[in-house]
This record gives sequence, structure tokens and C-alpha cells, in this order.
Amino acid sequence: MPFIRTRQVAFHDTDASGVAHFSRLLCLVEEVEHEYLSSRGVEVLSPDCGWPRVHVEADYSSSAGLGDWLSIELSLGTVGTSSLEWKFAVFHSERSVMRGRYVVVRVGKGGKPQAIPESERECLISGFSKGGDACK
Repeated sequence: MPFIRTRQVAFHDTDASGVAHFSRLLCLVEEVEHEYLSSRGVEVLSPDCGWPRVHVEADYSSSAGLGDWLSIELSLGTVGTSSLEWKFAVFHSERSVMRGRYVVVRVGKGGKPQAIPESERECLISGFSKGGDACK
């Protein structure tokens, strides 16, 4: 079951023609990712941990414009030792706008990959099961 949130395309998300810029759509997806992490009690950024992107893929199938309400669906793909694969889909009025995936790596001080603690791993995974309670 995906984590779903809605966002409205704002003026600063658009190009000169009023169409949502491709890079801003990825920013909206990232907001939803951060909302999910926060809802699970996982810090997005701390002095000891960060989640930089190491790979991004996106396919755009239609446009979205100023004022459009978008439904953003986020789900967890492969969970590695220190990495997470996020899958996403963006819709406007049930019309697909964009689909893709990206990989983040948990890093510690100095930007070195850091193993995801087992309790955090289970917490992240359980949030996508029906009735997944908040951790921590």
C-alpha cells in the first residue's frame, strides 16, 4: 500500500509557459519522501545521518500546470544494507504525469555509507503494510 499525499503546483514550480518543470516535480516527490520518513520517526538529516540520492530515473507521460492538484504515491522498493529504493507515481485527475524510482544511501559523518539499523529498516518497511503503526 503506497504512501499517498497531494500537492498543488505552485507558481515557483512552473516554467515560463505555466507548466510544472520536470525538476520541480521531483522536488514534490522528495517532499513526500521526507514526510514519510518523519511519520516513521526517521530523521531526514542529522549530524550523524543523511540520505543523498545516488540514482534517479523518471518517465514523464503528461504535463501538469499551475494550480493543478497532484496525487503523489510513494512506495519502498529494494532495501539494501545502506540503501533504499523509492518508487513513485504522480497523477493529476487520475492521469499519469510521471513515474520513476530513485535510490538513496544512508551516510554517516564524512559521507561514508552507513548500515541502516535493523529497527529502522523494519520501521520503514512496516509503514507500507496495512495498519503499520508509527515507530519510536
